[in-house]
Amino acid sequence: MSDFPNTIYNPRAKENIYGVVFDTANKKMAYAEDFQFLDNEVVAIENELGINIKGVYLTLRERIEKMEIDIFLANDTLEPKANKFEIVDFSNFTASKVGSGSNIKTCFRLKLATGTTINSNAIAYLKYYNYGNAEFSFDESFRLIFFITQISGVLNANTFLKVDNDINPVNPSSKAIGFKLNGYKLFGIIHNGTSLQEIDLTKNLNANGKFKLEIKFFMYSKIEFYVNDVKRGESQNIPNSSMTNSNISVSVANNAVASNQEIAVGKIYLSAI
Repeated sequence: MSDFPNTIYNPRAKENIYGVVFDTANKKMAYAEDFQFLDNEVVAIENELGINIKGVYLTLRERIEKMEIDIFLANDTLEPKANKFEIVDFSNFTASKVGSGSNIKTCFRLKLATGTTINSNAIAYLKYYNYGNAEFSFDESFRLIFFITQISGVLNANTFLKVDNDINPVNPSSKAIGFKLNGYKLFGIIHNGTSLQEIDLTKNLNANGKFKLEIKFFMYSKIEFYVNDVKRGESQNIPNSSMTNSNISVSVANNAVASNQEIAVGKIYLSAI
């Protein structure tokens, strides 16, 4: 059982057996000094980090992700009228799963996986989401941002991050916007109420990489898709009227592929433009 992070590691004293003298040139002998060097490195690292490094959070990773969110909020440049910057709280999401699917949600993190049983999925959504005091609609301009880690993916399995009446991990059939992953390949998706458009964002998300996916929706004009602050695509074929009963949803589905499609979402942000 480890001492850290509750206390700093206190290594036991070590000595060479009688007659053995430390020799740096001897690569075939393990000396007490070798283990002492390792002990010193471990103790130095733990002292640098300090005890209770996760603070009030479940893990250090969660604490760091919260710090990244705070930094983003402090430094992000918004228009003066865009002062209703909202963080979507995952603890309010409804989650479901089918087959070997799994979902884990806290207020700061959402993790969905299909597992390896075919036709499995996992879904998490915020039903009938309201932005400010008004129902979310396409007759106002806004920014929608997802901070994600695409943990694993396989061709013909899908990840969806979208605003849609339909929460399921399928292409929209009515007015909707969002992102879609086929394995690791990223698309922007738009349904204008008549037809679906998939925009190839010419980007593959590498396994366990961290990505900022952003949609900028300009009412009656266009939609822009960004990956890590770089614009990857746009379209003028957009929904142009209010949408009722909208949901912000994240979902994964492996369809007929016996492999795991898995995503972690650190935060979702929404603001006016």
